[in-house]
Amino acid sequence: MPNKITEVTDALKAAQKAAGEIFSGNPGVYATQHSMSVSLDSLRDLEQVPGEVEYEDRGRDEWPWKAWKMYGGAEFYVLLTQEEYEAARLT
Repeated sequence: MPNKITEVTDALKAAQKAAGEIFSGNPGVYATQHSMSVSLDSLRDLEQVPGEVEYEDRGRDEWPWKAWKMYGGAEFYVLLTQEEYEAARLT
């Protein structure tokens, strides 16, 4: 069992390192049994991921929008203020 746990932690560390080499700030790498996601710091980072950006209204006062893309079975996303969302939709 410890070998499998080491395998998991090594894989997470490798994923975090690779994300840090591609994206600015401190991207978060998350995995569950059914999903994988990478939290990014900016729309500029999200632009590096292939595909079309989708926007989701989170219905919250702080960070009310989520911009995201799916790639390789993982969701790459950034949380946006209302102002950031409006600026992104104008471009």
